[in-house]
Amino acid sequence: MVAKSTEASHPLERLIQQHEVFSPRGWCRAYSARLWLRRPESLNQGALCLCRCPLLPSERLVASLLTSEEFAYYAGVSSEKRKQSFLIGRYAAKKAVSLVSNEKPEDIRIHYGVFKNPLISNSSTQGERLEISISHASEIGAALVFPSAHQMGIDIEKVDAAKAKVIEKEMTRKELDTLNEWSALDYNSILTMAWTIKESLSKSLRTGLMTPFSLFEISRVSARGGLIESTFLNFPQYKSISFKMDDFFVSLTCPKRTEMEIDVQKIFKGLFTDDVS
Repeated sequence: MVAKSTEASHPLERLIQQHEVFSPRGWCRAYSARLWLRRPESLNQGALCLCRCPLLPSERLVASLLTSEEFAYYAGVSSEKRKQSFLIGRYAAKKAVSLVSNEKPEDIRIHYGVFKNPLISNSSTQGERLEISISHASEIGAALVFPSAHQMGIDIEKVDAAKAKVIEKEMTRKELDTLNEWSALDYNSILTMAWTIKESLSKSLRTGLMTPFSLFEISRVSARGGLIESTFLNFPQYKSISFKMDDFFVSLTCPKRTEMEIDVQKIFKGLFTDDVS
């Protein structure tokens, strides 16, 4: 994986790179792009969306973004913080799915499985069922769409000293030694990144927080093309790619031999600045 997109050589790949969308709106800024999931034996399509929504929009606008079932749930939530988390997660998810399936975002329905993992109703690309991973932290939501044959996961967390102390207790001694060798980041950022790495792996495996995090022990952390790549002691078939965005860390876990391109600078510009050139 590299940090910045290079010129595409395949006609279809050039077309997909054009599906890179910045959506500055009064209540939300969003970056969404199709992803090429390159493997030695195959080439698959996915999509990534990150959105930043510091304020809740009017209920009339929310109703136009959600299905009737989703809006009924949203309207029944009393906490503004929970409303925001639900909305930014759904908005990011619908934007990502629409890039791959060509469905209208407001027509896309996201529901939950028995273990509360998000599922997409009736969406596919080239006949293959799509799956999704969703995360949110503070005012930022993130969604990753991928084919069912190519399991992935995403997580985002805001760096917080108090949370970092809690995360530290969930790390193994060997992990802490490995992470302490990573001097490019401050300690709280390192711990926050480690949490997103582990949680994105747990989502890829469909276990979530129901499995002890020690099982997801990180074995190696290294820089690669402006991003941070990690591998796992007990799951060598996976790797995680991480990047920092303002005070937030984002990690995507995917099969180890998969390569893709993520332009962190464009994501940052799309969410935090007015310059989207």
